[in-house]
Amino acid sequence: MLINVLIEPHKEENMFSVTSRDLPGLFLAGRDLSALVADLPAAIKLLFNLNYQMDVQVFRATEGVKGGQAVTGEWQPMAPKYVALPLSG
Repeated sequence: MLINVLIEPHKEENMFSVTSRDLPGLFLAGRDLSALVADLPAAIKLLFNLNYQMDVQVFRATEGVKGGQAVTGEWQPMAPKYVALPLSG
């Protein structure tokens, strides 16, 4: 299953949030973007277990989709994709 994730900046709170329309219950927030991205696979795996009683392997589908600095200096939202594959057994 392909999971589209949206990572958005919140300048007023000096933080980022992570959500997905593809996976109910996915919501992470924090100031450290690297930590949020690192926590995503485990959060997706846990939600698959809780929502669907499935044990899955999760990995990033593309490395090319990244947020960054725009010409104006504003951080742009990024939308990485993750894949969850059922584990046999």
